[in-house]
Amino acid sequence: MLDSNHDRHIRSVVIETLGCLCEPKSTAALAMAVLDRNQIIHNSARNALERILPRITTSLYGQLPSDTVPNLCRLLNHTDENFVLQILVAIGSIGDGRAVYPVEQTIKHAKTPHVREAAEQILPILKERQNRENASATLIRASNKIDATPDVLLHPATTYTEAQKEQLLRADKQDE
Repeated sequence: MLDSNHDRHIRSVVIETLGCLCEPKSTAALAMAVLDRNQIIHNSARNALERILPRITTSLYGQLPSDTVPNLCRLLNHTDENFVLQILVAIGSIGDGRAVYPVEQTIKHAKTPHVREAAEQILPILKERQNRENASATLIRASNKIDATPDVLLHPATTYTEAQKEQLLRADKQDE
């Protein structure tokens, strides 16, 4: 029991220190700590996170640890309206395609009109980011053959003679 209390105390001090540092990179860890069942840890993490959330701007998009957005999304069903609004603003700044579904669920199940409106405002931004993420995974290739079979990937725009192929494969004199 003593070790357990000591560990909670240490965690609480670490969480409070992270809050004082106001380092956005600690957002993911603090968001997880907010979900802790221990009330002291929960309160410390929430206070620390509330200090950091206003520092999360669009300039941090793609710069924070990968679990930041999912961890913030886990807090969207929190009971405190102001806290959820702060989280939505942060998700609007750094959220990606993974936040679309949780924000849609927030719109459907919002406890207040303010939360619903805030979620509705950021949803188009998140969907646009999701579309960009999906578009980068789509390969586009030119083909001049309408009835191309799936095993044929590319068709050359022109044909090359053997001499031209050698020229393409020849090493640059600087590389030798």
